[in-house]
Amino acid sequence: MSHELRTPLNAILGFTQIIESSPNLTAEDRENLRIIHRSGEHLLTLINQALDLAKIEAGRMELFPTNFDLYRLLDDLQDMFQLRAQNQDLQLLFVRSTDVPQYVRADEVKLRQVLINLLSNAIQFTPAGGVSVRVRPAAAGNLQDAIDGFDRAPTAEPSWNEVANKKIGTAENATNSENVISNSLLASTGAKTDGLDMSAALFLEFEVEDTGVGIAPAELGNLFQAFVQTQSGQTTQTGTGLGLTIGRQFVRLMGGEIDVESQVDRGTIFRFQVAVKVVKEVELAAPKIDREVIGLAPNQPVYRILIADDREDNRQLLVKMLTPLGFLLQEARNGAEAVEIWEYWQPHLIFMDLRMPVMDGYEATIEIRARIQQREEEQAASEETNVCSLESPIPKIIALTASTIEERRSFALLVGCDDFIRKPFRKTDIFDTLNKHLGVNYTYSSSGSTDSSPAGDRNPLSESLSNAVLAFLPKLPAEWIGNMRQVIRSADFDLIAATIEEIRADFPEFTQILQGYLDNFDYQKILNLIAEAEESNNADEGTANR
Repeated sequence: MSHELRTPLNAILGFTQIIESSPNLTAEDRENLRIIHRSGEHLLTLINQALDLAKIEAGRMELFPTNFDLYRLLDDLQDMFQLRAQNQDLQLLFVRSTDVPQYVRADEVKLRQVLINLLSNAIQFTPAGGVSVRVRPAAAGNLQDAIDGFDRAPTAEPSWNEVANKKIGTAENATNSENVISNSLLASTGAKTDGLDMSAALFLEFEVEDTGVGIAPAELGNLFQAFVQTQSGQTTQTGTGLGLTIGRQFVRLMGGEIDVESQVDRGTIFRFQVAVKVVKEVELAAPKIDREVIGLAPNQPVYRILIADDREDNRQLLVKMLTPLGFLLQEARNGAEAVEIWEYWQPHLIFMDLRMPVMDGYEATIEIRARIQQREEEQAASEETNVCSLESPIPKIIALTASTIEERRSFALLVGCDDFIRKPFRKTDIFDTLNKHLGVNYTYSSSGSTDSSPAGDRNPLSESLSNAVLAFLPKLPAEWIGNMRQVIRSADFDLIAATIEEIRADFPEFTQILQGYLDNFDYQKILNLIAEAEESNNADEGTANR
C-alpha cells in the first residue's frame, strides 16, 4: 500500500514542480497549480499518517536520532504559534527550567511532530485564556529504554557479493529479492548502542497545558484510539483522529509515556517524557538552505545518467528535471534492460527503482556489481601480463522506492546501492544526490549563489518584484516577520503556508508572491523578502525617532 499510494503522488508533486518553473503560465494557471500542489502535499501528509500507524502496529517504526539545539526548537515552536494565539486573544507561554540542556541527541522530527500536534489541539480548543509549554528534567528513573532506543547499528554485514551468492530468486516475484536479502541481513545483524554514557543521558518532561473546553471523563479512555475524535473534535470537523495515537507511540518509542489530565470547561494538561543524550554544540550539523538550480557550472565532465523504472511517468519526471541542465540520459524499463544499457553505455550514475518486472532493482544492482568485480579481476590480470586495458567509470547506484518500510534502505545498501531516495522526491533531493556522489556543481538563480555564504546573509532581491509589492513591506507586522523567519528554518511546507495565509486578507498581492515562491520551494527568496521588510521597518523606526 505504501508503494501504491505514494508512487502516483511522486508524479503529481514532481510534475507540478516542473510546470511551475515555466515562464509562460498565466496567473490563473499558477493558482491552479498551487492548488494541485497544496492538495497533493496535504494528501501525502494524510497518507504518511496512515502509514505511520501501520508501521507502528507492525512494530516497524524506528528512531532516527540527530544532534540538535533544543532551545532553538522550542523558540521556533513559540514563534510558529505566537501569531495564531494572538489572533485568538490567547496567551502563549513557553517555560524551560535552567537545568534543561541546550544541545541534545534525540529524534527531533518525532519530538517536533508530537509538540506541534499538542499545541495545535490546545490552541484550537481554547476559546479564552492561554496555552503554556513547560520543559524540565524528569524525575530519576530507569534509563534502559533510552539506551535501547539510541543509535541501533548493524554489526558486521555481509558484503554485496556474499548476498549475490545466495541465489536471490526468480524475477517473476519482485519480493523474492527482498525476502532473501532480509534473511541474510537479519541473520548477520544485531542491535547495539553507541556506548551511551549513563551520566550523559536523561529524561526530559514536557507539559502542554491549556484553559480550553476540556475533555469529558467518558471520552478520556478513547482519546488515544486511532480514528476516534472527541466531541469537540467532531464539532470542528478537522483532522483524522490519528494525531494523538501516533504521538503516543512516538513518545513510547523515545522511551517515555504520555498521559492527560482534563476537566470540562477548565482545561487540559498533556504530559510526556522522552530520553535524550546531552551533546556539545560543535556536534551539530550546519543548517541548510535550498537554492534554485538553473544549470550546470562550467568546466565539468559530461555526465551520463541511466534512469531505470518500469513506470514511464516516473522516468519522464527525472528526464524533464535533468535534461535542461545538460545531462546525457538513457532509460530502462526493467532491471534486465538496466544491466544491458550499463554494459555498453557505462553511465556515471544509475537511478534504480527497486520494484520492476523481469528483473528488479536489487537483482540488477547485484548483477552490475558482480560484473564490475569480474572486470576488475580481468584488468588486474591484464596488467600482470602488460596488456593495456581501458578504464570505465564505476557507477554510483541510487535506489528509488515509494515504500516507507525502513528495511528497504538496508536491503538496498546491502546489495551495493550507494544511496537511497524515497518517492515522492523533490528536485533538491535529486540535485543534492548528484552533487554528493558525482561532485556535480550548479549555477543558481539570482536568489542564491554558488558560494558558501552563511544562511543569514542576504542576497539581492529579484528584479521581478513590483513596486506595489515593495510598498507593502514597511506595513508588515513585526511579529509576523519574526514568525516567518523562524518558520522558514523548519522547512515545513504546511507551517510556512499557514503563516503566509495569516496576512492574505491585508496584503493579497504580496501573499500571492510569497505563495509562488513557496510552491517552488524557494525558501531563500522568501527570506530575502523578510529581510527587506525588516530593514524597511527598522528604517521607519529610525526616521520616527529623529
